[in-house]
Amino acid sequence: MTTSHATPVQQQIVSHPQPVTHPTSTPQSSTLPQTTTTPQPAAWIPTGTPVIDINPRHRLIMEQEFDFAVSLAADQDREAARQTARVRRNLARTERQRLRDQRKEEQKTMQTNAVEEIANSRHNTAPEDMLSVILVLPDQQELNRTFSKDTLSETLHLYIEGVTDVVMAKLVYCGQVIPRRRETLSALGITGNCRIIIEEADFEDSSDERESEEEQSPEPKQLLHIT
Repeated sequence: MTTSHATPVQQQIVSHPQPVTHPTSTPQSSTLPQTTTTPQPAAWIPTGTPVIDINPRHRLIMEQEFDFAVSLAADQDREAARQTARVRRNLARTERQRLRDQRKEEQKTMQTNAVEEIANSRHNTAPEDMLSVILVLPDQQELNRTFSKDTLSETLHLYIEGVTDVVMAKLVYCGQVIPRRRETLSALGITGNCRIIIEEADFEDSSDERESEEEQSPEPKQLLHIT
Protein backbone atom coordinates (compact mmCIF):
# COMPACT_ATOMS: atom_id res chain seq x y z
CA MET A 1 0.00 0.00 0.00
CA THR A 2 1.49 3.13 -1.11
CA THR A 3 1.41 6.17 1.15
CA SER A 4 0.92 9.33 -0.71
CA HIS A 5 2.16 12.46 0.79
CA ALA A 6 -0.03 15.38 0.23
CA THR A 7 1.79 18.27 -1.29
CA PRO A 8 0.49 21.59 -0.10
CA VAL A 9 -0.86 23.56 -2.88
CA GLN A 10 0.21 27.11 -2.88
CA GLN A 11 -2.55 29.38 -3.75
CA GLN A 12 -1.58 32.36 -5.74
CA ILE A 13 -3.45 35.42 -4.77
CA VAL A 14 -3.81 37.67 -7.69
CA SER A 15 -4.12 41.25 -6.58
CA HIS A 16 -5.92 43.48 -8.94
CA PRO A 17 -4.39 46.94 -9.22
CA GLN A 18 -6.57 49.62 -7.88
CA PRO A 19 -6.60 53.04 -9.33
CA VAL A 20 -4.47 55.54 -7.39
CA THR A 21 -6.37 58.62 -6.48
CA HIS A 22 -4.29 61.82 -6.11
CA PRO A 23 -5.60 64.43 -3.73
CA THR A 24 -6.88 67.38 -5.57
CA SER A 25 -4.96 70.53 -4.73
CA THR A 26 -7.20 73.45 -4.06
CA PRO A 27 -5.73 76.82 -5.13
CA GLN A 28 -4.98 79.08 -2.20
CA SER A 29 -6.77 82.33 -2.12
CA SER A 30 -4.61 85.43 -2.63
CA THR A 31 -6.39 87.14 0.20
CA LEU A 32 -5.03 84.85 2.86
CA PRO A 33 -2.84 86.67 5.38
CA GLN A 34 0.85 85.99 5.16
CA THR A 35 2.37 84.35 8.14
CA THR A 36 5.80 86.00 7.72
CA THR A 37 6.17 89.79 8.11
CA THR A 38 9.13 91.84 6.96
CA PRO A 39 10.72 93.56 9.95
CA GLN A 40 10.96 97.36 9.80
CA PRO A 41 14.41 98.99 9.99
CA ALA A 42 13.63 100.42 13.40
CA ALA A 43 12.91 96.92 14.62
CA TRP A 44 16.10 95.22 13.54
CA ILE A 45 18.58 98.18 13.70
CA PRO A 46 19.30 99.21 17.29
CA THR A 47 19.20 102.86 18.17
CA GLY A 48 22.57 104.56 17.78
CA THR A 49 24.03 101.87 15.51
CA PRO A 50 26.06 103.61 12.79
CA VAL A 51 25.01 102.74 9.28
CA ILE A 52 28.09 101.93 7.24
CA ASP A 53 27.89 102.89 3.62
CA ILE A 54 29.29 100.20 1.44
CA ASN A 55 30.28 102.80 -1.14
CA PRO A 56 32.86 105.24 0.34
CA ARG A 57 32.99 107.27 -2.86
CA HIS A 58 29.25 107.86 -2.77
CA ARG A 59 29.49 108.95 0.86
CA LEU A 60 32.36 111.34 0.06
CA ILE A 61 30.34 112.94 -2.74
CA MET A 62 27.34 113.38 -0.44
CA GLU A 63 29.51 114.96 2.28
CA GLN A 64 31.06 117.36 -0.24
CA GLU A 65 27.62 118.35 -1.55
CA PHE A 66 26.40 118.90 2.00
CA ASP A 67 29.44 121.03 2.89
CA PHE A 68 28.97 123.05 -0.29
CA ALA A 69 25.29 123.68 0.52
CA VAL A 70 26.13 124.77 4.08
CA SER A 71 28.91 127.09 2.89
CA LEU A 72 26.69 128.57 0.17
CA ALA A 73 23.87 129.21 2.66
CA ALA A 74 26.31 130.90 5.07
CA ASP A 75 27.69 133.12 2.30
CA GLN A 76 24.17 134.05 1.22
CA ASP A 77 23.26 134.97 4.80
CA ARG A 78 26.37 137.14 5.12
CA GLU A 79 25.63 138.85 1.81
CA ALA A 80 22.03 139.48 2.86
CA ALA A 81 23.26 140.95 6.15
CA ARG A 82 25.67 143.23 4.28
CA GLN A 83 22.91 144.36 1.93
CA THR A 84 20.64 145.11 4.88
CA ALA A 85 23.41 147.06 6.63
CA ARG A 86 24.14 148.98 3.43
CA VAL A 87 20.48 149.93 3.03
CA ARG A 88 20.36 150.98 6.69
CA ARG A 89 23.44 153.17 6.25
CA ASN A 90 21.97 154.79 3.15
CA LEU A 91 18.76 155.55 4.99
CA ALA A 92 20.67 156.98 7.95
CA ARG A 93 22.85 159.06 5.60
CA THR A 94 19.76 160.39 3.83
CA GLU A 95 18.14 161.25 7.15
CA ARG A 96 21.28 163.06 8.35
CA GLN A 97 21.42 165.02 5.12
CA ARG A 98 17.76 165.97 5.49
CA LEU A 99 18.33 167.14 9.06
CA ARG A 100 21.44 169.02 7.99
CA ASP A 101 19.55 170.82 5.24
CA GLN A 102 16.76 171.56 7.66
CA ARG A 103 19.22 173.07 10.16
CA LYS A 104 20.74 175.18 7.40
CA GLU A 105 17.34 176.53 6.46
CA GLU A 106 16.52 177.28 10.07
CA GLN A 107 19.92 178.91 10.55
CA LYS A 108 19.40 181.06 7.46
CA THR A 109 15.98 182.11 8.70
CA MET A 110 17.40 183.06 12.10
CA GLN A 111 20.22 185.01 10.46
CA THR A 112 17.73 186.96 8.36
CA ASN A 113 15.67 187.73 11.44
CA ALA A 114 18.84 188.83 13.31
CA VAL A 115 19.81 191.25 10.52
CA GLU A 116 16.32 192.74 10.54
CA GLU A 117 16.30 192.96 14.33
CA ILE A 118 19.61 194.85 14.46
CA ALA A 119 18.53 197.16 11.64
CA ASN A 120 15.35 198.00 13.53
CA SER A 121 17.24 198.50 16.80
CA ARG A 122 19.42 201.16 15.18
CA HIS A 123 16.36 203.29 14.50
CA ASN A 124 14.69 202.69 17.86
CA THR A 125 17.74 203.03 20.14
CA ALA A 126 19.05 206.32 21.52
CA PRO A 127 22.56 207.32 20.36
CA GLU A 128 23.96 207.06 23.88
CA ASP A 129 22.90 203.41 23.99
CA MET A 130 24.70 202.52 20.77
CA LEU A 131 28.11 200.86 20.52
CA SER A 132 30.64 201.27 17.76
CA VAL A 133 32.19 197.89 17.17
CA ILE A 134 35.03 197.07 14.78
CA LEU A 135 34.70 193.49 13.54
CA VAL A 136 37.98 191.94 12.44
CA LEU A 137 37.28 189.07 10.01
CA PRO A 138 39.56 186.02 9.66
CA ASP A 139 41.09 187.55 6.49
CA GLN A 140 41.99 190.66 8.56
CA GLN A 141 39.30 192.71 6.87
CA GLU A 142 37.60 195.15 9.23
CA LEU A 143 33.93 196.08 9.40
CA ASN A 144 32.69 199.04 11.42
CA ARG A 145 29.20 198.41 12.77
CA THR A 146 26.98 199.96 15.42
CA PHE A 147 24.97 197.82 17.79
CA SER A 148 22.69 198.46 20.71
CA LYS A 149 23.83 197.61 24.20
CA ASP A 150 20.71 195.48 24.47
CA THR A 151 21.71 193.32 21.50
CA LEU A 152 21.77 189.68 22.47
CA SER A 153 24.99 187.75 22.10
CA GLU A 154 23.17 185.09 20.08
CA THR A 155 21.78 187.80 17.76
CA LEU A 156 25.25 189.24 17.27
CA HIS A 157 26.61 185.82 16.27
CA LEU A 158 23.76 185.25 13.84
CA TYR A 159 24.21 188.73 12.37
CA ILE A 160 27.90 188.17 11.69
CA GLU A 161 27.23 184.75 10.15
CA GLY A 162 24.51 186.31 7.97
CA VAL A 163 26.49 189.26 6.58
CA THR A 164 29.92 187.59 6.25
CA ASP A 165 31.30 184.36 4.87
CA VAL A 166 31.92 182.97 8.33
CA VAL A 167 29.97 179.76 8.78
CA MET A 168 30.30 179.46 12.55
CA ALA A 169 31.47 182.64 14.26
CA LYS A 170 33.72 182.68 17.31
CA LEU A 171 33.87 186.17 18.88
CA VAL A 172 36.88 187.22 20.95
CA TYR A 173 36.69 190.41 23.05
CA CYS A 174 39.74 191.48 25.06
CA GLY A 175 41.15 187.96 24.87
CA GLN A 176 37.90 186.43 26.16
CA VAL A 177 35.49 184.42 24.03
CA ILE A 178 31.99 185.88 23.97
CA PRO A 179 29.63 183.01 24.78
CA ARG A 180 26.76 182.31 22.46
CA ARG A 181 23.92 183.02 24.89
CA ARG A 182 20.75 185.01 25.09
CA GLU A 183 22.45 187.71 27.15
CA THR A 184 22.87 191.35 26.18
CA LEU A 185 26.23 192.89 25.33
CA SER A 186 26.03 195.14 28.38
CA ALA A 187 25.45 192.10 30.60
CA LEU A 188 28.60 190.54 29.15
CA GLY A 189 30.64 193.65 30.02
CA ILE A 190 30.66 195.33 26.62
CA THR A 191 29.48 198.87 27.44
CA GLY A 192 31.59 201.03 25.11
CA ASN A 193 33.23 201.13 21.76
CA CYS A 194 35.28 197.99 21.27
CA ARG A 195 37.09 195.75 18.84
CA ILE A 196 35.90 192.18 18.36
CA ILE A 197 37.99 189.58 16.58
CA ILE A 198 36.01 187.04 14.56
CA GLU A 199 37.38 183.54 14.18
CA GLU A 200 36.00 180.46 12.49
CA ALA A 201 34.77 178.07 15.15
CA ASP A 202 35.86 174.45 14.99
CA PHE A 203 32.60 172.87 14.00
CA GLU A 204 32.92 169.15 13.34
CA ASP A 205 29.97 166.89 12.85
CA SER A 206 30.67 163.48 14.27
CA SER A 207 28.10 161.97 11.94
CA ASP A 208 30.04 163.29 8.94
CA GLU A 209 33.25 161.72 10.24
CA ARG A 210 31.50 158.42 10.78
CA GLU A 211 29.99 158.66 7.31
CA SER A 212 33.38 159.35 5.70
CA GLU A 213 34.91 156.38 7.53
CA GLU A 214 32.14 154.13 6.27
CA GLU A 215 32.62 155.37 2.72
CA GLN A 216 36.40 154.90 2.85
CA SER A 217 36.25 151.42 4.34
CA PRO A 218 36.16 148.88 1.49
CA GLU A 219 33.27 146.50 1.26
CA PRO A 220 34.21 142.94 2.25
CA LYS A 221 34.31 140.62 -0.69
CA GLN A 222 31.93 137.71 -0.91
CA LEU A 223 33.82 134.49 -0.20
CA LEU A 224 32.54 131.07 -1.15
CA HIS A 225 34.17 128.27 0.84
CA ILE A 226 34.14 124.96 -1.00
CA THR A 227 35.39 121.80 0.67
